[in-house]
Amino acid sequence: MFDIFNLPKEDYKDKMDLDYLEDNIEFINSLSSIGLKKSTVQNTDDSQTFVNKPCKFMFIYNSESNELENPV
Repeated sequence: MFDIFNLPKEDYKDKMDLDYLEDNIEFINSLSSIGLKKSTVQNTDDSQTFVNKPCKFMFIYNSESNELENPV
C-alpha cells in the first residue's frame, strides 16, 4: 500500500486506520497525484451482508469516474 499510494512508511506505520485516512490531507493528496479518489468509509454493520464479523472498507476510484462505476 505504501508503494502504490506513494506514502512514506515512517509517517504511516501505526496509522493505517481507515478512519484516520479518510480525513488525512496527505493521503487524499497522494491519491490525487496518481489520478485516484476515495469514497467515504463504509461499514458492513450499516448494510445487510453475509459477513459474520463487522469490517470497514473504502473504495478507491479513478479521479474521472463517478461513484456508480466499479472501484479499483
